[in-house]
Amino acid sequence: MFGEWFNNMTLVKKDFELRRMAMGLNRIIQTHAENQQAVPALVQSELPRINDQLMSLCLSITQKRHEVLQENREYVVKGGSEEFDSDEFNDSLDDNMGFLDEEEEFKLQQKMFSDIGHKLHTGEPLDEK
Repeated sequence: MFGEWFNNMTLVKKDFELRRMAMGLNRIIQTHAENQQAVPALVQSELPRINDQLMSLCLSITQKRHEVLQENREYVVKGGSEEFDSDEFNDSLDDNMGFLDEEEEFKLQQKMFSDIGHKLHTGEPLDEK
């Protein structure tokens, strides 16, 4: 059911988007823990995959955060001096981390949700088998 969404998650690179997805998956698990009847059987059958994807997202978020912290340390070591071009740094950081700009990220998410929106609304399986 969640296969297409999980596959598209690998395209999302921004830390805040990864965290937002992790919180959403966590909420599904939390809802199931609080009231199993509130979670459809189809979603319940996907809980192991949801849990695995949540773990993967947590690892990705941690890795991205460590990369940003390292870049920040380098910036501080250079004293944030004039010789250090913050615009160049930010562009380089985005390129190195595979970030899309905000508009590209938004378009990607719109496409992802338009691809699965009808299926979510009608309850059709998300995986094409």
